[in-house]
Amino acid sequence: MHWVTWRCGVSSARARSWVRMAERMGELPVTFEAFRSGELAEDQVAELVRHLPAHNDREGMELARQLSVPVLRRLLRDYPFPGAEERPEDERRSASFFFREEGTFAL
Repeated sequence: MHWVTWRCGVSSARARSWVRMAERMGELPVTFEAFRSGELAEDQVAELVRHLPAHNDREGMELARQLSVPVLRRLLRDYPFPGAEERPEDERRSASFFFREEGTFAL
């Protein structure tokens, strides 16, 4: 993700969205075909990728064609998809910076 941010000159949120889209491209063929043909915008696809189980690909694409992005976001976030497996939360990472006694910087 950091490479995408650096090379493409986009925010980390946009880079994260692009990476997530790339990771799920094979799982959501109907959604990405609609995206390639111009039926769906990037923001619509980003919401589908973020929340939609793969087995609801066609239904999600049809919804996205009819709804605005904010409405789609709320609907997908709160919708109880039947049979949807739980997706693990994004891994939390942290870093610590400090100076050692000899004056060197450590991560």
